[in-house]
Parts: sequence; structure tokens; C-alpha cells
Amino acid sequence: MADNNIHARLQQIEEQIGKFRHKLELQGIMNRDHEVTENELIERLQVLRGRLAKQDSEHGIHKEADALELALNRWFDGTDLEYKA
Repeated sequence: MADNNIHARLQQIEEQIGKFRHKLELQGIMNRDHEVTENELIERLQVLRGRLAKQDSEHGIHKEADALELALNRWFDGTDLEYKA
């Protein structure tokens, strides 16, 4: 994401997490492992929002948002939406 508005970027990440959870639920493959991953990503997102609220450097938060997006994409890429247990 190239958006320089960090608030919008974090909101977009949150929406992507929710949409992916919905996909997993529709496919019937939402399980404990996915819940753990989702919760970890949401926790990281909340930490970034907390730091932003405390006026931490946006530059550092953008770098951490990059890492969060990478983790999110790994979750997407590592999930076989065609597989049903």
C-alpha cells in the first residue's frame, strides 16, 4: 500500500483482516490456528494505533505497518482456500 496517511493505512489493514476472516468462515476452514494468527495481527495493529495516539514517529510506524502487511500477506498466501478438512 502506498498510502502515506497512516490512519487510513491501518484502517485498510484492519478491513483486510476482517475480510479474510469472513472468507475463511465462508469456506468453513476458520480454525484455532487462524484465530491465533488473526488475534496476533490485530494485537500488532492495536499496538501501532496506540503508539500513533502517543505521537510516536510516523516514520517508524510506517515501517512497522510494512512488516504487519507482510505478515498479513503471508497469512493470505499460506492459506489454501480450496482445502476443507
